[in-house]
Amino acid sequence: MVSTGGTDIDKGRKYELSVIALIASSLSQNESVEDYHIFSNEKKYLPFDDVVAKVLFKGSEQEQIYAIQTKCGRDQFNLDKYFEGYKKIIEQEDKTTIQFWYLAVRNVEYFQNQFTQKGLTCAERSVVNPKDILNNTKSYSLQHSKGKYAGFLDNFYLYLNQPDTQKIREKLEQEWKVNVPSHSYIEKYFTNTTEGLSKTSFEHELLKIRLSNYIVTPTKAISFQHEAVAEWNRLTLERDVTIVRNESNIEGYLFGCILKNISDVIDIIHWNSFIDNDGKLNSWVKQRLQVKLYKAETLRDLIIQLWEENEIPLLLKTDALLPVLKEFRHLKKRFIIIDSNPTKRYREIESCELKVFRHLGDVADKEMMKCITVSLQCRKPTSLFE
Repeated sequence: MVSTGGTDIDKGRKYELSVIALIASSLSQNESVEDYHIFSNEKKYLPFDDVVAKVLFKGSEQEQIYAIQTKCGRDQFNLDKYFEGYKKIIEQEDKTTIQFWYLAVRNVEYFQNQFTQKGLTCAERSVVNPKDILNNTKSYSLQHSKGKYAGFLDNFYLYLNQPDTQKIREKLEQEWKVNVPSHSYIEKYFTNTTEGLSKTSFEHELLKIRLSNYIVTPTKAISFQHEAVAEWNRLTLERDVTIVRNESNIEGYLFGCILKNISDVIDIIHWNSFIDNDGKLNSWVKQRLQVKLYKAETLRDLIIQLWEENEIPLLLKTDALLPVLKEFRHLKKRFIIIDSNPTKRYREIESCELKVFRHLGDVADKEMMKCITVSLQCRKPTSLFE
């Protein structure tokens, strides 16, 4: 990501990040959206570089681009600068697939004198922007008395009287019923990648936040040797949810299975020694993990990162929110739920259209047959499926 510096005012930067969260949230709830990537301070789109959203709608082969200038305080509306920027941008972009937005907290009355001085007339658009990505938000258009800025003003949308940083956060928290991804998360994301904030990344963070109170705290792992462990790990990574009866030391055995699957990342000796230290990792292990691109301070951090990479299932408490798992099942994340009544929980999970595993009877017949081998007359063992 090439940064253009953005605003020097912390308030302005936070507003940009809030707008990114607002747009990402809106796009994630839009069933017509296949995928999106949102960029911050993208130099290529100056002066509409504050927020750049590239959206792929279902059924379309070409991305729709939204180049957005955000303003949360006092502002001198510089249409000449925007027009010059527009001309440079359309030299490299198809103007039929890009919209230029001016998104501001101030209302239309605040800008009226500036518009009049520049020979501009501002009016609310009678038709909602058909490619709006803010849930059919009201927008305004500008017209010049002498027809100046031809082409640009037809594709220039004023979104005025928009919610400020605090109101955006309140709106998103009300929609998702939890704290939404923070400014620091989004800022950090842009620091670590040039790919833009993707649909998958934003929704992963949302899911992680919504499950944060249900994640089982790492305990000491119990090591045991059994050929079934590898098969168990395979099955738990093929099902959305695995249900385990809550019995003595079950968490220790489950973490023991997980460690078998990630022995190249951390061994059971180090794991158990960190449990005695409130789960905190030492500097040697953290450096070793950084080589594998893992940045964890605690065992809990490590478990969540490995789960995000689809290396392991995530252990959840019995009261985990099943509707949340259903809502985000398209992310194809894997979970283990520890429950005292697996049969009852099995029916609840099935009703949420999730693939569930309690015992071998829940595994497809074909998969079971592949796992069972026989040998006839001392010949080479072969699968019953074959």
